[in-house]
Amino acid sequence: MPELKKLRKQTAIGRKQQNKSFMPDARKITTNEDNITKCVVEHLFNGMETITIDDFINLKQKMKHALLHYEFHQFEVDDSETIAAEDFAKSLLS
Repeated sequence: MPELKKLRKQTAIGRKQQNKSFMPDARKITTNEDNITKCVVEHLFNGMETITIDDFINLKQKMKHALLHYEFHQFEVDDSETIAAEDFAKSLLS
């Protein structure tokens, strides 16, 4: 499972969204920089206060893969998990 999707499902809203009948009201969702930082440290770094270069590289690779996976699925994906060559060419422009 892509890393961002896995982390999203661990959040309070992500858990609620697994129930397809729940639809959050985006106007009622608030946060601040401290909450975001705390969430990143807690979920991405498992509470570690420091990371090694290897940890950083691995995290960067996982995030890059997750973003590419998300971008790929923005195009029309058929049953065999492929996209059209034209869509691939468009993805290179972004």
